[in-house]
Amino acid sequence: MRQLRNHLLTHAPESLILLSQANEGSEHTEGDIMLMGTRLAAEVKQYCEQFSEASMIAKVSFIGHSLGGLIIRAAIPQLGDLQLKLHTYMSMSSPHLGYMYNSNKLLDAGMWVMKNWKKSQSLTQLSMTDTD
Repeated sequence: MRQLRNHLLTHAPESLILLSQANEGSEHTEGDIMLMGTRLAAEVKQYCEQFSEASMIAKVSFIGHSLGGLIIRAAIPQLGDLQLKLHTYMSMSSPHLGYMYNSNKLLDAGMWVMKNWKKSQSLTQLSMTDTD
């Protein structure tokens, strides 16, 4: 994502680009996706207030990879004043429909370990096993 940010800044140097850190670290990325969206929304609001008045921002765009695309989807409804300025939402390799089936037994075993041993709530949600 840093390379993408650097590339975007060469084409639009006047842009403000936030590389979110609100959900970094295993203590955050293994939690509830909606809670991660709330943290991202708060970080975006704070960033916008820190560098500019929200009224001066023309467009707000999001780019997310994998779980980041789902976190962005959870954050967008919580952005209130910025919703009319939403311009682009791009997700790359994000499991929008969850993760249920795979023919690779090694990947299935890894998912089982992460869900059960590490108690990853986000993977439990993605595999649609978080509720009956």
